Amino acid sequence: MAGSPGTLAFFFGSMIFSTLFFNTFGYPLVSFLLMASLLRILGMKRWGLNLLISVMTAAGCYFLFVQWLQIPLPKGWIGL
Repeated sequence: MAGSPGTLAFFFGSMIFSTLFFNTFGYPLVSFLLMASLLRILGMKRWGLNLLISVMTAAGCYFLFVQWLQIPLPKGWIGL
């Protein structure tokens, strides 16, 4: 399945979605959705682990940029 046209379309669709809705939905939600979809594309079958990794990645990156480096990221309608 890796490298199939469907996988490639899903990958590019995820990237386009992330780019288009980054400011609207905000960094935390978009990064979570992007990570979850990319892990799924890479073949991670266990949804629980996929969601855990996605949450940890989004939260870790948010903490790194916003709290530690004090670089503002789009909040979106979530308001984080």
